[in-house]
Amino acid sequence: MPLSMMQPLSRPPSRDLTPPSPTRRLSREETYHLAETARRKSSNKIVHDDLRLKLSHEHLLELLLQDIAQTERERQTSPTEDKYLMEEERQQRKRPEQERRISEPPKLDEYGFPLDQDDGEEDLGGLSLMRTHSRRPTR
Repeated sequence: MPLSMMQPLSRPPSRDLTPPSPTRRLSREETYHLAETARRKSSNKIVHDDLRLKLSHEHLLELLLQDIAQTERERQTSPTEDKYLMEEERQQRKRPEQERRISEPPKLDEYGFPLDQDDGEEDLGGLSLMRTHSRRPTR
């Protein structure tokens, strides 16, 4: 299609398609709102007919979804993970775990499951269960 036959856009395409700068990040709510708006606009009939608008809205939606995914990963990452600790702190965290493993082997029941020291059960001594007749009247 020659350029002379193309119709001008009713509004200029979005020029801000680059990811947000690291100094200013959108809040989670703003990002979700913009992603929903971009999704809604990309499915609009007018935008659907204009390939440039459709691609710009879909590209913006893709960038926003990537930002949402990155934000979710950051929220799930604990600041106390090993990658944030200094070497001495990593060694200190590993030592007590190693000492616990060496000092006492885990106690297992007859089925091989670990026994908890305090599992919340009471020691009832020699008490046992007894069958009793039902209190429900017979029909």
